[in-house]
Order: sequence, then C-alpha cells, then structure tokens
Amino acid sequence: MSVYSQRECPLFFREAAQRLVTKVLTSRIQERTEPAVAGLASMGATLGLLGNPRMRQVATAALDALGVAPTRKRVWNFAWRWWYQRTVDELLAYQIAGVTDEWAERKVAVRGTIPVEGCILVSMHQFSHHVALARAVSLVEDLGVVSMLDPQPYDYTPQPRDDFLIPRAERISRLARFYREMLGDRIFPPGIAARRGLELLRDGGSLIVLADFFGSHRDRVLGRSIPVADGPVWWAQRSDRALVPFFVALPGGANGRWQLVFGDQIPASRAALVAALETMIRQLPTTWMSWRGWYASPPHSPVAPPANV
Repeated sequence: MSVYSQRECPLFFREAAQRLVTKVLTSRIQERTEPAVAGLASMGATLGLLGNPRMRQVATAALDALGVAPTRKRVWNFAWRWWYQRTVDELLAYQIAGVTDEWAERKVAVRGTIPVEGCILVSMHQFSHHVALARAVSLVEDLGVVSMLDPQPYDYTPQPRDDFLIPRAERISRLARFYREMLGDRIFPPGIAARRGLELLRDGGSLIVLADFFGSHRDRVLGRSIPVADGPVWWAQRSDRALVPFFVALPGGANGRWQLVFGDQIPASRAALVAALETMIRQLPTTWMSWRGWYASPPHSPVAPPANV
C-alpha cells in the first residue's frame, strides 16, 4: 500500500476540501494573472492538520530524529507547517501557467553560484520544486532533469496516488505541460537517464537529480534506511562535473522572496551525497515531502563486514 493511504484523510473530507479550494481558486485566477496562495495555504494547512492525525505521529518521530524535543506544541506546529508547504505546492501546481521566467526572476532570489561548465544539481524531493526549476532554467544553460513525471500527457501510472486539495490528475497534467515548456526534450525518465544524462553533461549541460527515495541501495538518513540514488555519483565520476546541492525556501513575510540556494560543491562519493541530503532536510525540514515514506522505513542497520574464513 502507498504511504499516501486514503485512510489518512477520509474521502468525504478530501472531496469537500477539493470542491471548496477549486471554487475559490477559479474565482481568484479570473481576477489576477499571478499565482494566488495567501489565505488558501493557511486554510489547507489547517484542514490537513485536523483531518490527518497520522501526520502528527510522523511529526513526533521527525522532531525526535532532528534532535528536538517533540512537545505537543512543536508537533502540531511541525505538522501544520508541513501541510502548509504541501498546500502551497498544490496551489502553485494548479496555477503553474503563471509561474513564468519573468515571475521567477522577480519572486525568487538566488544565493550561491554554480560552475559555468555544467554540473549535477542534487536535491531532496521537496515541495514547490517547480519554483526552483522556473528560476534555474534562466540561470543554467542546457538544463535537464531526471524525473518520474512522464512528459507525455495523461500518463500518470508511475506516480503514487496522492490527492489532497487539488485532484492528482489535474495537478500532474498541468505540471507535465510546464516541464515540457521549460525543458523540451531534456526530461529523462529513469530508464534512459544514465545515457542521456551523461551525454548532456559531457556536452556542457547541467542535470537536476532528486536523489532521495529512488534506487535499490539504502543509506542512513536521520536514523532510518531509505533508498538513495547512485546516479549523481555515477554521473560525476564519468563526466568530471561537480556535484552541487541546491534547494528552494518559501518567502519570509507577505512581501518576501523565495530563496533558491546553490551550495558548495561536494565530493563525488556516496557518503558525501547522503550527508548533503540530510543537511538539506535539517535546514528546511517541513519542505521535505517524504517524511511519511521515511516514517514507514525501517531503522538503519549497518551491513556487517563478511567474517574472515
């Protein structure tokens, strides 16, 4: 069963919330050309918090793993902020036509730099990643992405069912169109990503990879065993391109700007990659969409070296 079990949020509750949000969004979109999230995001966060007690259990474990005492107030605050981030993500996906190059240049500040000869941009599965993409395409020449979001319209089979405020089919359809417009044919499903990604890097392009929760090899992340992709290290070793962590942060305050952060280059090793992922999660924990998958994962047990015979 998917970690996004429908038992976590009753069907009638979710459908009522979807109808309300879609009605309000339709009205707002007709009144303005830019994405609208204020007010609706807080409402969605509150609906998620009250309608989904399981996320409060996840929040308790998350705070403990982050080294923060999980008091009742902190648990509720963490869960509310996680739902807030998720709601912003869905609202922006629904209004993704307004997330243009011009919008991103005005709304997203950039911290850090990236190599001009191309690099492997590594991040976690993070809410509002499409904002990072919208800004990055104007900063990075020949940008590609490894994605399970199939660029062909109406093909949603690779994605887990994960409905909340915006029906999943509508959300994925709009995001797929956005990805095609931003990246063209530089969207690489995992089955072809190794060869196509390496070709792009060797030609001077850059490649976005969300490394957590993909692949067959597991590593310790905040005490639990989760899959971490081999691809970033594999590409770095074969292309001689830098591995650069990056992430996006929500604006602070009503008139604040999003922050797209490019970190320092890390070594082309699995240990460095895993450490970078955990560092990003610790920096912006409520933006990490994968806490429920993490919570469902087993504790990490190091593999013992083979006995001498």
